[in-house]
Amino acid sequence: MRKYDDLLLAYLPDHARKVRKLENLTQEKMAERMHMARRSYSALERGENGFSATSLLMLLSMLPDDESVRALIKGFIEQVQAAENAEDTNPHP
Repeated sequence: MRKYDDLLLAYLPDHARKVRKLENLTQEKMAERMHMARRSYSALERGENGFSATSLLMLLSMLPDDESVRALIKGFIEQVQAAENAEDTNPHP
């Protein structure tokens, strides 16, 4: 499960930043919408902290429509599958 956490930590910050920029928000305003401190949000965007279930749901709620939510989830699943395929072709000794 840890490898998936690491993949998610690498995947979500860029998407959080894209949502924030799409909404024309500063980090401070984005943090307000996500009900967190600006420093905490900034750490999420830099990938220094992982998303809690609550912060992930808050981010998903800011996406413009259900298709955007599905695309975000699908993109992560594709990243997981690519990582698993890479492991299958390059097994550890």
